[in-house]
Amino acid sequence: MKTIFFKLAFRNILKNKISSTINIVGFSIGIAACLFIFLFVKYETGFDSFYPNSEKMYRIVSSTKTINTISKSGFVWFPIAKDLKNEVPGIDDFCRISKENPTKCFIENQLWEIEKLRYADANFFQFFNFKLLVGNPETVLNSAEKIVLTEEKATQLFGENNPIGKSILFDHTLFTVSGIAENPPSNTHLVFDAIVSIKYVEQSDLYWKNYGGGITLLSYLQLSENVTPDQIEKAFPAFFDRKINQRWKDTGMSQSATLQNIKEVHLSDGSIDYDCASNRSKKSMYIIICINILILLLAIVNYIILYTAQKITKTKNTGILKIFGAGNFSLTAQTYIEVCIITTTASVLGIILLLVGIPFLNTYLQSSISIGDNSYSVILFLAFTIFILSFLVTYFSTQKHFFSKSIGPIRNTLIAKNPKKIKGNFLVSFQFTIVIILLIAVFIIMRQNSYLLNSELGFDKENMITLQADEEFHNNELLQFKQELQHLAEIHSVSLSSQMIGNGITQNGYRIGDENETSMINALYTDTDFLECFKIDLLLGRNFSINSTLDKEAILINQQLVKRAGWDNPIDKYIHRNGNLKVIGVVQDFNFASLENTVQPMLIMSNPNWDGWGYSTVNIRFQTSNIQSLLAQINNLWKARFPETPFEISFLDDLLASNYKSFIAQQKIISFFSFIAILIAVIGLIGLTIFTARTRIKEIGIRKVNGATVKDILIMLNKDFVKWVVLAFIIAVPISWYIMSKWLENFAYKTPLSWWIFTLAGFIALTIAIATVSWQSFKAASNNPIKTLQKN
Repeated sequence: MKTIFFKLAFRNILKNKISSTINIVGFSIGIAACLFIFLFVKYETGFDSFYPNSEKMYRIVSSTKTINTISKSGFVWFPIAKDLKNEVPGIDDFCRISKENPTKCFIENQLWEIEKLRYADANFFQFFNFKLLVGNPETVLNSAEKIVLTEEKATQLFGENNPIGKSILFDHTLFTVSGIAENPPSNTHLVFDAIVSIKYVEQSDLYWKNYGGGITLLSYLQLSENVTPDQIEKAFPAFFDRKINQRWKDTGMSQSATLQNIKEVHLSDGSIDYDCASNRSKKSMYIIICINILILLLAIVNYIILYTAQKITKTKNTGILKIFGAGNFSLTAQTYIEVCIITTTASVLGIILLLVGIPFLNTYLQSSISIGDNSYSVILFLAFTIFILSFLVTYFSTQKHFFSKSIGPIRNTLIAKNPKKIKGNFLVSFQFTIVIILLIAVFIIMRQNSYLLNSELGFDKENMITLQADEEFHNNELLQFKQELQHLAEIHSVSLSSQMIGNGITQNGYRIGDENETSMINALYTDTDFLECFKIDLLLGRNFSINSTLDKEAILINQQLVKRAGWDNPIDKYIHRNGNLKVIGVVQDFNFASLENTVQPMLIMSNPNWDGWGYSTVNIRFQTSNIQSLLAQINNLWKARFPETPFEISFLDDLLASNYKSFIAQQKIISFFSFIAILIAVIGLIGLTIFTARTRIKEIGIRKVNGATVKDILIMLNKDFVKWVVLAFIIAVPISWYIMSKWLENFAYKTPLSWWIFTLAGFIALTIAIATVSWQSFKAASNNPIKTLQKN
């Protein structure tokens, strides 16, 4: 009996070539897509899980509370980790790491770039267990001028020569290569090209390294055995009271902290305001997992629809088998074998599709997925998928079909009308509900992306380039360089600033007016040409005077700060920090950070020495189309004045766009796999249309003999599909509106949910349905009715 079931399964597959091909193609695309998503999610959720003691490694996340805000940061002040280790029991070790620093360097007078240079404590390679190919992990970072390169970066900088003991010049300091590290795995948020000892930071006068401000670092603790993070966190209130909150008690500010396991850093829930740039959104992972489920559901629904469409042709075989003694279990087993053959074949094709497409997908989606590294997981995933898909498809396809009297199925073959038509059409409606939801989601995500990249920011980002200066430069040196630039005819204006606009700026504590409590306010130090260079409107008062000594204690403030202070007329009011700062003007609100956040209160000073700041960014507005010629002239001026400092220049609009790299990558992933889901739905609809036309071929012939035109036949075959697509649209609109409204809540500035987006998605879905059905129906409607009736 078992042998005959395999024979029947193969015979049914070969007999129904079209449906079998459609099912195999649909399943193979679905399995390839789902397998890639499975590997992608496994990769993303597996970040930083390879450390031997990852369960005991925690990052310190600070929380700073002011009178009006609470902000969290994954980077904390320089001494916190070290002091916690010394003062709180239950901590075995600590390690601090800086953010990635793109650094230009010189090797034997040749300019190179280290894209991901970090400063770290001397125990970095012991704490995280990154492998050293050359060097002793205990001594490789034990002095300020030591640097460790990765194998890849060492080869790039020194070729086949031995780099150990060689010198690298940057920050006006000679560093000696003391070790070579194995290239770090891609699934860590601590990727690096080079590690410099943090002792260099400790010895440098460029960084403030105490509580209350200055340099911040990723700071990790390794907890002792049997010590929980809750136990350590209980000591935090007393610790922060001693270190900082007692000094802040009259300001209304306070700081606290929590611990975050290292494996949770990469997938962010959005609650941490200042975090690693490479992190991905946890919500985006949920969306991708949902798309994965939808793709599998669409593949299953395809099979069920096609199986339902073929029931009329299969009922006779079922009835004959039951007459010869086949029970319900045996018939179900025969169907299960048939489905297993199809899903196994589809799985093999899916693997081939993935192997061919994975290089393209990795490039397009900026991922590092490999089947070879996950062969065991792939085998388990495919085995599970084949079993589950086969079971679900068999269950839903055979439900109520085999559980009837043996003569019923034979008699039913004489009935032209399919008794399961409603069920099949409902599944078509279900498919298009998913398609419309995905189309709406993709359109809104694309529109939000366009909105973020093209919104008015309150300043003009076009025709702007920025030049990063060395922090050791004196302000006077940069002012002289600015004057040289202003002599170039191709340059409209030049302004110096303490930070680059668009990526966020520093916050300091200030007292507003007569308030006793301190508020955190964003502060930018610039010059008299700032407003003209960025084309920012001055709404009230005056700009800084060219004679800087007159305005050394003067500030400009934005509208949000006026609102925060509650001033009707802010001119000549005072804000206090290290003295009294007088308001001389109000500027229009502009977005100095990502559009994921609202504009916050800010002030602008033309005296960077007030807080010990210096100019670090040269902002240039140009007025020429010959950009290369202008860049060459600027480069010549730069080299003449700062010959030992690399020339690092960028277009401002490109730098602003880089704020949304993670979001754009998310859009690509969702859009690509939504397209796959839509493709699977279309494949299923093609199959259903073919079988609908076949089962009604005699009816079509009779109608044509009685005068029906091709147009009449097309309308007849399309109207049911149109009805169910319209129903799908009605169901999909409120669901997608709710989902995308929740998603847009993550953005301070967002595109509206316009009615035309929903209408366009419905129109496209309807067009897909009509085009697919009409394409196949036209063939049936164009046949000679006499020949059709003779064959049937």
